[in-house]
Amino acid sequence: MLVLAPAASATPPGVGLPDLGPGAAWVPLESFRDGAGTHARWVQFLDSLPVLGSEGITHASEGASLPATPSLALLRGAGGAAHLPPVLGAHRPILEPARAVAALQARFPAANSPRLSKPLLVLFPVMRALDLARPGETDALARPRVAAGYVRAYRVEARWPGPDRSRDAVHVLDATSGRVLEERPLAPALGTPVRVRVPALDPATVDLDATLPPGGGRPLLRDPVRGLAGGNTVEACGDAGHTGEARVVDLGEKPGDEGERTAASAAHALAAAWTYFERVHGRHGFDGRGTRVRVLLGGPPADDVHWDRSGATGIIRVGRAQAYDPLVFPAILGHEFTHGVIGSSRAGLDGCAEARGLDEATADFFGQMIDTWSRTGGGNPASGLFSNHIGDGGTAWRLQVQPRPKGTEPELMRHMAEPARMGHPDRWFPALGRIQDPHVAAGPLNRALCFLSAGAAATGSPEEKASPRPGGAPPWSSPLLPQGMAGIGNDRAAAIWYQALTQELQPLSDYRDARRAALAVARRLYGPDSREDLAVRDAFGAVGVGKPGRLTEPVDAWLPSVEVSAEPLGEEVLLALAVPDPSQVKCVAFLVDGVQVGKAGAAPFHLRLPASRLLANGPHGFRAALRDREDQVVHSREVAFTLANPRQQVLLDPGLQSEDFGSGGWVTDARLESAEPPPPGLPGSECRVFDATSLRPGKHPYLAQEVALPPGPVRLELRLWTHVSAPAPGSEDALVIRVQGPHGGTHRELARITHADAGEGWVQRVFPLDGLAGERIDLQFASQFSEGSTMRIRLADVRILAEPRHADPAPLP
Repeated sequence: MLVLAPAASATPPGVGLPDLGPGAAWVPLESFRDGAGTHARWVQFLDSLPVLGSEGITHASEGASLPATPSLALLRGAGGAAHLPPVLGAHRPILEPARAVAALQARFPAANSPRLSKPLLVLFPVMRALDLARPGETDALARPRVAAGYVRAYRVEARWPGPDRSRDAVHVLDATSGRVLEERPLAPALGTPVRVRVPALDPATVDLDATLPPGGGRPLLRDPVRGLAGGNTVEACGDAGHTGEARVVDLGEKPGDEGERTAASAAHALAAAWTYFERVHGRHGFDGRGTRVRVLLGGPPADDVHWDRSGATGIIRVGRAQAYDPLVFPAILGHEFTHGVIGSSRAGLDGCAEARGLDEATADFFGQMIDTWSRTGGGNPASGLFSNHIGDGGTAWRLQVQPRPKGTEPELMRHMAEPARMGHPDRWFPALGRIQDPHVAAGPLNRALCFLSAGAAATGSPEEKASPRPGGAPPWSSPLLPQGMAGIGNDRAAAIWYQALTQELQPLSDYRDARRAALAVARRLYGPDSREDLAVRDAFGAVGVGKPGRLTEPVDAWLPSVEVSAEPLGEEVLLALAVPDPSQVKCVAFLVDGVQVGKAGAAPFHLRLPASRLLANGPHGFRAALRDREDQVVHSREVAFTLANPRQQVLLDPGLQSEDFGSGGWVTDARLESAEPPPPGLPGSECRVFDATSLRPGKHPYLAQEVALPPGPVRLELRLWTHVSAPAPGSEDALVIRVQGPHGGTHRELARITHADAGEGWVQRVFPLDGLAGERIDLQFASQFSEGSTMRIRLADVRILAEPRHADPAPLP
């Protein structure tokens, strides 16, 4: 492992988090207490702007300070160095807030549009996935995501009228152009509904610490024990009704009023979720402060449940029961209550697609824990006890829905142990971060947490084929863990993951960070090389995140002294890195201006970069990222170099290596994919593709980058590769290539790629940019495709080459 020694001079007094230099300040977000102690979350401001994803957590337990958790969006450097990546486009003027909001408002129909919040100017992280993999390796630890830089952006919340919160969203707009960099749901929702049949309790009637008010009108159950400001409530509307009689309500399958049973069942489930977190994890309510929760029954959309927040109140909205039995039981309301825990703990888990998958899997896991706890005596009100132990009896590790009418077979809606049954991935893979449905991206963590608790069978063993296995052990296995593993039980698995959630994870966390967080907690609670430490390694290894098995090397193996250099050599630049012990390094990634330009798997760690084909003249920064034998990633310091070549390439990231919206100069509303097969002469690992026909309803993908063209008597050419397939010609379908002046100025159309350009494989195209020398332009690729089009256009390796007029034209690369 590469050991990072903390630098004393980089620690603000009383915070314990690395200082990021002049203009930076840590500002407290919140603090709360739970069974593990007191915790405070901090956000970093740079020149008075909040830096999204750059957060930290401090902890104290029984008077002793615990190690602070640094921000996951900072670059961890050798020797303890920590720094903020550069602010990209700092020289560009920003739009007035009203103009940015007006551009967003124009995207919605005038007759039915959301209410937009006041825009907040922030620094938004540009995330990139590094390729530190060896040949054939697909481990998540070999492809870490890092912040390559930040852009200034406006954060705007859009809330639609009416009670349906499923359309509410957060929009992040580029502050210099108004383009949407990111769009994500504001309130987590179940998406594909997870619905559960009404269970009969034993005994069938229980005291819920809740009463129905006398008289008619709107049904209301109020919990006098849990929740501040009047207590938690269950409020029914729509088709749910009641008689007004204050009594114990039958939750079984006996004939009775469904509205009353639904309300009482919801009250039971909410009390179970609240008391579970209080007794098992020492957390008082979803936010640690006892803030009350309202469950609203019977509203739209039907057969759906989601978490919402209104001021100082948490809200769980349960849609009216239509095709399925009401969704008001511990596994489902516990899932939604956990969304409140995630959001209020500031873990957030909403900064990228993988984080949103972790969010859903975490809610699934604690929904299972709450359901198990509520049925095993520890949390069942009928037992008269509220234990702080969960127990391992009868955890389902799946969710089923009971369709109507009665007698229909239950439908499986979630399978945590075997997500592939639902068509969801059961292991990490490089494109997981581009899956937009978080319930699908949750699959690998669902499986890992199930294995951590319940274990897994050895591949091909008789136990694997048994259903169920002797002793109630699960019959599932993983080819990545052929020897199987022993689980550590619900109590220890839940303790590890709760502290990982509240003390380690942050909004930009991905699967690699999830493993790191779980290992840190397991070692803190149970010690290095403990059974729990090994189980975390095995569980995540079983889903392709790290390697299973015990450590074979000391954790603190060496302290690196990393030296990097960049030497221009004519039209090339020599990038080099030196370490004292190369055998400790698995792979090195070379980054120029935050974009990976190559890698090396063995010493000497050198790269001769064809700079004139990839980079513009002027200053650049080079740093290296090292992956060591224990899969830790450390960044070198950055060194500057300057290019002054007769020929240059002026676009940033011509290979489209950007991982998220707004990355590396490119702005797009589409996800970029691997080039399979890549254009001739271009390795697939260094080339990604913009698919102009990856339509979503109402969306037309675009790709754009603003660039300053060099002045003087220069020849300017746009060169790119296209792949066009058109089984059935379409008269209107096209990809329009144009250049436009900044902030919506005059534009010039360069070409239209249509069905007439269809051919065999990749074709390189060249377009002159005469008369644009010295201009700042916006290079745009805009799709114009009908909804049912069968045509496909893909774009790769986009470059603008500049060379003196007197020079011979550069040969096609």
